Amino acid sequence: MYNNTVHNKMIQLATEDIGITEFFDLLLQSNESEPIRIKWTTEEGNERYYFCYWEPGPVATTEAGLKASQTKQDRGMYNLQVVGIGGDWRTIDFNTVSACRFKGKLYRVS
Repeated sequence: MYNNTVHNKMIQLATEDIGITEFFDLLLQSNESEPIRIKWTTEEGNERYYFCYWEPGPVATTEAGLKASQTKQDRGMYNLQVVGIGGDWRTIDFNTVSACRFKGKLYRVS
């Protein structure tokens, strides 16, 4: 019985390789009560880890804000709401995402 418990934990903690499309699908499933933890590299080369979630619908309320959001999206960058930092946002480039954790499962994004 002990071996089954260890084996089950190993399976649960095993990393699964996914692509950007699968990562985006997981991101779209995230919300404030069920965030996704993302690891990515900044333009300066620093690794960052944040619990984030997808904010559905247009976030920008001004014409300039809508234009800025569209420009980021055209470059493959997205603004994500960060959990626990009082309404803070992070902009991520999907090309620099290397891992994520969602619903207790760890994924390596390639």
